[in-house]
Amino acid sequence: MYRVLIAESDKTWNYEIAQALKTENCLQVYQSGEYYFSFYKMEFLKGNRRVELSKAEQRLLQLLVGNRGFTLPGKELTARLREEDLWCTDEATLSEAVRMLRDKLEDDPDTPRYIKTVYGIGYTWADGRSFRACCR
Repeated sequence: MYRVLIAESDKTWNYEIAQALKTENCLQVYQSGEYYFSFYKMEFLKGNRRVELSKAEQRLLQLLVGNRGFTLPGKELTARLREEDLWCTDEATLSEAVRMLRDKLEDDPDTPRYIKTVYGIGYTWADGRSFRACCR
């Protein structure tokens, strides 16, 4: 079952969403299973293979893994990425960014295990294993 964050309106962020999106500022290192992501060093590994990510992909990944266990609404992700002057300006470009991220990180991008779409709501990082997150 997913925990879902939903905005009260298009213009007002729900307090829970704002708090959840703030927590990713703490996340600098994510390590679980075959994945190792160092957002501080901008180093992303899947197994022993280095994965090159664009700035928008890095930020999207950081938001997703930093809020693991929550479904982040597409509108809120788009707004956050737009605020940071990344190229995700609407939900269509967000979908494209998610697709490109899946292509780089998932074994089978058409049947993703980690970057899940919760239809009609948004996206979640669905790694059920425990992980190590280090604040800096």
